[in-house]
Formats: sequence, C-alpha cells, structure tokens
Amino acid sequence: MPFSVCGFGIPYFVLYIQHAIIEITGRSEGLSYDIFPTTCNVLVVGPADLMDNLSPQVLKAFVDVTGLDIGNYVRDIQVTVLPDGVSLIGTTPGVVLMTIDIPRESP
Repeated sequence: MPFSVCGFGIPYFVLYIQHAIIEITGRSEGLSYDIFPTTCNVLVVGPADLMDNLSPQVLKAFVDVTGLDIGNYVRDIQVTVLPDGVSLIGTTPGVVLMTIDIPRESP
C-alpha cells in the first residue's frame, strides 16, 4: 500500500514492495543458476498520478546473467523500467550471490 509525501507542493507516493521474487534473465541453455537471496524489498517514489498504475505485479526485480560463464558472482539487483517521473529508491538487499554451474545428473 503506497503512502504519501509532499515535495514542492506536489503529492508524491512511496511504494514499498516486500518479498519481490528476483527473476533471472539472460540464462544460457545447459547451465544451472542458484541465487541467494531469492527475494528482495523494492522502494519506489513518484507523483501520485503515475503511482496509481503501479503494482507489485508490474515492478519486477531481476538479475541479468547474459554472457556469464560457470563460476561464482555477486550481481546487482535491477528493477524493470519505471515510467518517467517514477524513481527507484533502492532494493534491500542490493545484490545477490550467484553460482552458475553445469546441472548435476541424478543417479
């Protein structure tokens, strides 16, 4: 649920989304991806008229693994493109720990 603040006479809303699932984009076929944590909290702010159309379903948290090979990584959490005038304050946490490996076959 957004809450309102006022800046320079313009009503702004702050939207805090808890436990957003972090998606993985840019996967390569034949590799497995493990991230920790798997969820984050997202905080955005913007004018009331723009925030009315935002919802947790619209704002997606993700990490991009395009071009990464087998190994361990620390990757920044990103958020889907926001409408002009809406700003990302941040995510908590701001990064994920990631392991990319070859999937193990079951015995």
